[in-house]
Amino acid sequence: MKFKNISLLVFLSLGVLMYSCSEDGENDIIENPNPGDPTDPDNPDNPDNPDPGDGELPNTTIGDLISKEEYEEFFPYRYGAEQSNNWEINPEKDFFVYEALIKAAAGLENIMLKIESRVITDTYSAQRITRIDKQTGEEKLLKEEDDFNAEWNQSKPIVTTEVDYANFLNQGTETQRSQELAAFLANISHETTGGWPTAPGGQYAWGLHFREEVGYENGGAISYRDETNKYYPPAPGQSYHGRGPIQLSWNYNYGQFSDFLYGDKNVLLDDPGKLTKDAIISFQSAIWFWMTPQFPKPSCHDVMVGNWEPSQEDLSAGRKPGFGMTINIINGGIECGHGTNDKIKSRNGFYERYTSIFGVPMGDDCDCGGMQSY
Repeated sequence: MKFKNISLLVFLSLGVLMYSCSEDGENDIIENPNPGDPTDPDNPDNPDNPDPGDGELPNTTIGDLISKEEYEEFFPYRYGAEQSNNWEINPEKDFFVYEALIKAAAGLENIMLKIESRVITDTYSAQRITRIDKQTGEEKLLKEEDDFNAEWNQSKPIVTTEVDYANFLNQGTETQRSQELAAFLANISHETTGGWPTAPGGQYAWGLHFREEVGYENGGAISYRDETNKYYPPAPGQSYHGRGPIQLSWNYNYGQFSDFLYGDKNVLLDDPGKLTKDAIISFQSAIWFWMTPQFPKPSCHDVMVGNWEPSQEDLSAGRKPGFGMTINIINGGIECGHGTNDKIKSRNGFYERYTSIFGVPMGDDCDCGGMQSY
């Protein structure tokens, strides 16, 4: 996964990036184990590896998929890079460091969510959500909507979904895991980009440049407040604008993430600025959003590793597995269903850069211009 510097510089110098997704899967990479490796999973005498016949792969972490050196080359102009210093990163301001990403993922590995739903309409389900600590077995009810156990709703079956956050980058084939990481990094790069077509290093080298929404940095504006939300009401004087790698927005998202992380919705409702003070929490907000389905949307994770099967309604709406579907999940109401646009091209530009560096195909259906949003 090392950079090929000459070809990459040419690649990044393009002001406009033409991207393509495979339509038939013919360019899928075939993984070959190192025949000289004593830990080869094809070696039946090695107890540390699964039987290759069961289709499983060893557990992986972000650190297995991208090294610190590679991360530094991915994000040379991240937050802390200053024009006054020739766009070099000021160590005192360096926020989105590699170690924070590694610790963020590791810190969520013992958490599961049990999401119980009674589907009421195609766009609404009443839910009961329970947080489970896998290490201690402790369960905590986070939320039970009024309609979940309403008398008129008792006849509806309960559909249970379990979300294990240890599965982040840890399901699917080796190619799928690299594609998922590329898709995750591409989306957070677009959300936080500071690049432009003639930017140093190319416009797709500027991911993670901002840590909160431009225009809100100095507390001069208060917005993204849903005053009608009864479960996660906004706190007085707080703004829930975009913060962190995924640009988490709105009080109901801050409240849900706070419930998930702390078992207390009010921690981040009262102090949403924590996402710009602690890089580990900031990255965890992105992983939580990536991994957690919010009905009727699937999770980005399930889309990228093949766990999601679109319904007939999804297919009729043009929604298919692939990178384009992650765009639909994250910001489909604005970016999808209107033809290809600059925002889609930006996300695809980052995605093509990262998949190219990882040496994996982009896969099918990278564009959401023809997809209906939810």
